[in-house]
Amino acid sequence: MRRILVAMTIVAGVALIGTASAIPTDGGGRATAGERDAIALSAERVASEAVLQRDMEALYAAVRAYGDVEVAAAAGYAPASGCMTSDLGAQGIHLASDALFVPAVDAHAPQLLMYEPQADGSMRFIGIEYLVFQEAWHAAGHEERPVLFGQTFGLNETLLDEPFYLLHVWIAQYNPLGLFADWNPLVDCSHEGAVEATHDAGGH
Repeated sequence: MRRILVAMTIVAGVALIGTASAIPTDGGGRATAGERDAIALSAERVASEAVLQRDMEALYAAVRAYGDVEVAAAAGYAPASGCMTSDLGAQGIHLASDALFVPAVDAHAPQLLMYEPQADGSMRFIGIEYLVFQEAWHAAGHEERPVLFGQTFGLNETLLDEPFYLLHVWIAQYNPLGLFADWNPLVDCSHEGAVEATHDAGGH
């Protein structure tokens, strides 16, 4: 994962250099005000991507142990859904920690973990989801939606009994739709039955 994030930052940096070198000048070797603004915006984008890289590295370090479902269970996470799918892809099986359903967001303490069912009945860790109930969030004094990693949480008003804010992060599985997309077309739920059979047989 670190190699992927580093590569993303290098590509962004190369793009910035290319942008700067391609910008025309006013004839005296000086960039115009508009062109200087373009350089500044490119630099800001690269800096933002570097911050995101550091945030994702810290997040991965905090949750990587949950690649072992037994570690997740010991930390208080329990099955909360079947393998969720849509026309846009899947989210996998969710494990939730009831103790973390509070009107606050902690980047290193997600309310839900996501797993892809495997043919051998195991589950592969693929990402996390932050979930905060809307009414409780605002009752705690928050006026705006929660924000993490520069991302404003989405709002779901239909899935559960009450509306909630949510943010997915595909920290352990590449997602061509984006790091924070709700669905992932690369996630497969076809082996959910194998997981259920393993659990029914007393396995993990």
